[in-house]
Amino acid sequence: MPTRRLALLLLLCLLWPFAVGVAGGAPRTMATPFRFEPLGVANPCFVDSVRFADIYLGGRPGKGSRWVRVLRWGTLEENYSLGPGHAVAVFQWRGGLFVFDINNGVRLLDVPVAQREDTRALAAAVYSLYPKIRPIGPVTLDDSWTTRKPGLRGGDDGPITPAYRDAYRVAKTLSKQRDVRLIRFSYREKGKAHESAAAVFLYARQLCIYVPERGTMVLRQMFPTIDDGGLVRARLKQCFGAESEVELR
Repeated sequence: MPTRRLALLLLLCLLWPFAVGVAGGAPRTMATPFRFEPLGVANPCFVDSVRFADIYLGGRPGKGSRWVRVLRWGTLEENYSLGPGHAVAVFQWRGGLFVFDINNGVRLLDVPVAQREDTRALAAAVYSLYPKIRPIGPVTLDDSWTTRKPGLRGGDDGPITPAYRDAYRVAKTLSKQRDVRLIRFSYREKGKAHESAAAVFLYARQLCIYVPERGTMVLRQMFPTIDDGGLVRARLKQCFGAESEVELR
């Protein structure tokens, strides 16, 4: 495949929704540092990994042995088109490195603690859980900074659709640790109008938009803000397609 095409795919991968995962149901886990219940929403991998990391840190800085990162990546299909991505939480515990994966529970990684900042080593160990995928563009996110103003904004008395319930659950839960904006929007797909909602928040100083139908988009912006309605609308339109007629409520 030409180098330019591969570079483009790598760039697009950073904006690809992270949607691989299961909705609901407790994952198969070994003993963990704390009790954890999945959010039970559609396409939960990134938001459940964020929540796991938030609980693990408990509002404390991620220093020394209290270390956690959210690892995310994209995938390539056989024709080199972008497939669904995935996200997990990698954390230090009992002198080792472990991964929390919504599909596989908690597993010990065969990576020395001394290599915990080595994204390639972490990704290679986690990929062993998915031998049939073609992963691309692994990125680790560190959200252990402490300047936050938790709270939930947005939402109204509109229709309580399944998508709204999932977005509201994510927004309400994550707002315990960070500022979250709940946005209602409409879109068209295959000529049919749909009502939906999104939870917009920052993680590792990057703008994140959780959409139940697609997963979570993670966007690298120079000055990220959850109040940029124009940017949110543009990304939702990109997510659902140019003909989606996305409108924020």
